Amino acid sequence: MAGTTIDIGTGSTIVFADSLYTANLLSVDWSGISREVVDANHMGISTGNVAPDFGSAQFLPVDFADGGELTVEVQFDPAQLPPMLPAVVGDSELITLTFPLFSGDAGAANFAFQGFCKNMDITASLEEVMTATLTVRVTGGVTKSVAT
Repeated sequence: MAGTTIDIGTGSTIVFADSLYTANLLSVDWSGISREVVDANHMGISTGNVAPDFGSAQFLPVDFADGGELTVEVQFDPAQLPPMLPAVVGDSELITLTFPLFSGDAGAANFAFQGFCKNMDITASLEEVMTATLTVRVTGGVTKSVAT
């Protein structure tokens, strides 16, 4: 049903549109989503005769918000490298992160944005599945389509 607020991440996907890179996701951590603040204080500010309980400083949000970075852990496939290596270097590309379809919903929640892979760490251990951790930088705005 639409509006469900709790679910598990199983079924999440990430797709890079231009390079066609995709991988089996193990985890997604989206951090650094932020909006800077400008100090708007001036000497003419007065709290009057009665001070507020606390705080009288004034601030304004800037027009641009930072979309942050995604840290994505994937199952590593040496035959399909992420789009940061010499064979596929280019500008940013459309990346779509899809969170799982909730029970009863007709469509999943998608977040689409321009971005690029800026870092990759590979882990290959004895008798374990190879993994890679990718850092994806969001550039520009993020468009969200809500689960229906």
